[in-house]
Amino acid sequence: MGLVLKNNPVGIDLRISEFATVLYNHLLAKWNLNANTLNVFGRAYRNQTVDGYIPEVFMGKDYRDVFIDDKVSATVFFGTKETYKMDSAGYDTVEVFCIVMTNLDKIKLVGQRQDEETKLDVELIANKGLYGFQPTSTMTGLDTVFSEYSGWRKKDGIKYRDQHPFYNFRLNFNVTYKLNNKCGIN
Repeated sequence: MGLVLKNNPVGIDLRISEFATVLYNHLLAKWNLNANTLNVFGRAYRNQTVDGYIPEVFMGKDYRDVFIDDKVSATVFFGTKETYKMDSAGYDTVEVFCIVMTNLDKIKLVGQRQDEETKLDVELIANKGLYGFQPTSTMTGLDTVFSEYSGWRKKDGIKYRDQHPFYNFRLNFNVTYKLNNKCGIN
């Protein structure tokens, strides 16, 4: 799949698309991956199912969940909190998070759990403050990473654990952007 973003994004989707593109290109090079082994999606929606809420991206005519895919080396998607703060100067600020799901054996040295090294590769881009993304925290542990998505466990039980070779983490940001958002960042 590679890089999957919204066509003609506006608002927060524009900022997410810009940041996701930089992150995608950085991880392709850093982890020696390609479009078949790295999936980076834009904003996923928090959709309700019988199992609870799950992250899904809209792909043309339908939704696709963006959980761990063991056929690829890494999957990344973005989500937003449900409250957008507005100010009188014409800016919105929203809490955005980026969830990164990896198979460490496919991106780092086989036989070693290089979880901190993997997280650092992403944090180095996150800490640049690109496109209004101001990092606030990093989270680990499946229950914490997927705290907005109660359906991640699904009715059939847990398929993946945060054990080698799988490693999942989340970066949280505050993102401020101009409401008409086709102009530059603040």
